[in-house]
Amino acid sequence: MVKPIKSACYLRWNPAYIAYSRLSPIQREREDEIATIKGLEIPFTYIPLTPLRGPGQEHLKIVEEYKPHGMPGYFPREITSLEGHAVFPRSFIGFTRLVLEAIVKIGGQPIVSLNEFNRQQRWPELVSEEYLKREMAITTVEHLPEMAPQYASDGAVFVKLLEKSIRLNHLPNHGAVAQLEAVVSAEQKGIPFQRKPGAGLGTFEKDDFIAVSPQDEVILSNPLHLQLDDSKSGTLEYRFWVFDGEVIAYSRYGGPSEGFIPDAVHLFAHKFIESHKNRIGPHYVLDVGQTTDRGEAVIEINDVMEAGGTSKNITTWLFEAFLRMKG
Repeated sequence: MVKPIKSACYLRWNPAYIAYSRLSPIQREREDEIATIKGLEIPFTYIPLTPLRGPGQEHLKIVEEYKPHGMPGYFPREITSLEGHAVFPRSFIGFTRLVLEAIVKIGGQPIVSLNEFNRQQRWPELVSEEYLKREMAITTVEHLPEMAPQYASDGAVFVKLLEKSIRLNHLPNHGAVAQLEAVVSAEQKGIPFQRKPGAGLGTFEKDDFIAVSPQDEVILSNPLHLQLDDSKSGTLEYRFWVFDGEVIAYSRYGGPSEGFIPDAVHLFAHKFIESHKNRIGPHYVLDVGQTTDRGEAVIEINDVMEAGGTSKNITTWLFEAFLRMKG
């Protein structure tokens, strides 16, 4: 059997002509990742978002390079086959399913299969209660009003969309990511939703253009109360990158990769990984928090394809682990 070639696919968001210094922290993080991949000499392709910007154009193209459309003499060369390639895609939130489908369609083998991706999205059903430290359930948005009181604490309940997903054609010229993540009143009579960035929560109204669907699945949970750091400006959350069942990198969530992580958090994370080896899959991201009243707890599980918060060090370790990956 021929050993698969290790390749990376990247969902390119920002036009190539935007100066690095003008990028947001997330965009700059993505540019650093691209530089790391190229530095490790991993075969590399782009997936531009432009094909999404029209009615019914749901097919993602994988191209050899990406430059802004309209540049004189620029014609992107589409990649028509990834046969024999083990592919590590890096995607933006909400696009991962489309990216995986695009890779599989032309013969590539993504490091996380569609089946594994689907399973990881339902992580509350996979994690043992002793690590969750709270009651959780998965239901649909339309059943939130009746279900929420069962998972409330002091009249409030945490609600999060099970899978953030791209919704095409909600707006005239581009898609929108449906998302929902908030602590809401358990007595709310309507359906919570997020209209658009910065608009906050409200009740479901059919004319709101970026609203979650009543059939969307959501996670319900008792709210976790996380400890604050010494500056009182951030919570004590930590991210562990798991590759081939082993921790290859970790950091304070949103903090430096060199930041201190308590021994109790390390022990909790390693016990979790060992006890869940056959449940989650070989590659994932584990978020652990230190609570005010329940000790360490699993905050959530993310897939390695769209999880962010990586420093340059972690990015290098992540793709070096990809090159060492079994198979």
